[in-house]
Amino acid sequence: MKSEYIEWPGLGRALLVRNPRARRISARWLAPGELRLCVPVRATVAQIAAAMEQLAPRLLSRAPQPAATPCRPGTVIETTGLKITVESSPQAPPGGVALRGTIAQATLLIHPDADAASIAVARGITRLLMRLAAHRAPDVLLPMARATAERLGVQPRRWAIGRGLRTLGTCSPSGTVTLSAALMFLPDELREYIVCHELAHLTHMDHSARFHALCDRYCGGREAALSAALKAYRWPIPR
Repeated sequence: MKSEYIEWPGLGRALLVRNPRARRISARWLAPGELRLCVPVRATVAQIAAAMEQLAPRLLSRAPQPAATPCRPGTVIETTGLKITVESSPQAPPGGVALRGTIAQATLLIHPDADAASIAVARGITRLLMRLAAHRAPDVLLPMARATAERLGVQPRRWAIGRGLRTLGTCSPSGTVTLSAALMFLPDELREYIVCHELAHLTHMDHSARFHALCDRYCGGREAALSAALKAYRWPIPR
């Protein structure tokens, strides 16, 4: 199996792997900035280029987001309705993390022996902070969402809070809009952008040009700018 690298506009450098078992050209992200392209052994440059022309829009839309800012002692995570201070403390489980305080103002304790950058500790941090966010979200996110819907003159059948880390919002065919508790870690304008996006789905369930035109109107003509800001946002929690 032979491998090489290619450059593609907007996607950067991609690892190209010529696989004898491959029957078609496929691509997937391995990590932020790391793209793997699997092609048949005899694929020509022209065939690879033609495939990339088709794959590039989907790959760009699904590019992994930048890594979260590490939750290290001394970090303060503060958004509307939520404040979390990160401290090093032996009161946390050995090598682990714990949460103290109220749902509106909490302290994340990281044991001095814990590696804040390790996968296990990162998962523990995310689990605790998402649990906190889920408790806080109904009192913070839903009033904002209802006010936005009233301002736009549209209303879903019902609102719900979810816990998705990648899927930040959904709109069901029956008219239920679900907002992830993860929105608690976003600034206000990006929270509202997600709400506008889902409210636009009440009219258009796809991502057609008509959908984006409506979403852009709901966002005051800033859909593209807000979408780019969300993709570039450095989350304060591991996702």
